[in-house]
Amino acid sequence: MAILWSSFALAEEVTLTLSQEQDGGEAGRACMYIHEGKAEYRIVQSHESCPATVVVQKNNNHT
Repeated sequence: MAILWSSFALAEEVTLTLSQEQDGGEAGRACMYIHEGKAEYRIVQSHESCPATVVVQKNNNHT
C-alpha cells in the first residue's frame, strides 16, 4: 500500500494543448495532445469538437 501511495504523491497535473485533430466522419474525431515527445489521444463523437486543452497526470517518479 505504501508503494501505491508514493506513486500518487509524486504525480502532478499537466495541462496539454491540442496539437492536431483528425476527422473520422461518423466514427468520431481523434484529438491528439503532445507532451515530452509522447502523444495523448482523446476520441470525441462526430458532432463534438476536440477540447482545446486536457489535463493529465504526470508521474514525477524517476526511479
